[in-house]
Amino acid sequence: IAAEGVVRPSPLIALFLALLELVRLQWWLVPFWSKEPRVKYSTFNARVETVAGAPSFREPLRKRRCLVPALGWYEWQELPSGKLPWFLHSPDRHVLAFAGLWDRWERSGEAIDSCSIIVGPANEAFKPIHDRMPFLVAGGQEAQWLDPSLADADAVMSLLKPNAEDAALVEKLGLKKQR
Repeated sequence: IAAEGVVRPSPLIALFLALLELVRLQWWLVPFWSKEPRVKYSTFNARVETVAGAPSFREPLRKRRCLVPALGWYEWQELPSGKLPWFLHSPDRHVLAFAGLWDRWERSGEAIDSCSIIVGPANEAFKPIHDRMPFLVAGGQEAQWLDPSLADADAVMSLLKPNAEDAALVEKLGLKKQR
């Protein structure tokens, strides 16, 4: 927890794989084909508009999907007077499941398991705060998202539906970061 009371994302996060195994992975996907154990471009989020064709994400989309459990997420709204933090969470305060992708990078005895969260356009309720949001896997759809036999990119993409307007509640936090 940072000094101002805001929880910062960790470089290690927990997620569920196809066998409902809870594991810790590095956030920022490192593709299996990368020459280095890090990437030179942003891979912490995978944009839904390009995920099926992006070299870093197309293979994990077909073969290595995961659920990233979270109690919610923070967004900072840009205002003329500074940034205003918001916390988004499920209406019943239960755990949310973000649609995620993972990969394993291995070279010379070193291995890195890493992941990314799929994001897309914000729903109408969230648009005033931010233009993008994570895709939430709706209750009852978790097994289908994790199904390893589903390997057709178009079929996988059809599971990524826009988030319902009531999928997450928006809670304004009292802190404001001045510019």
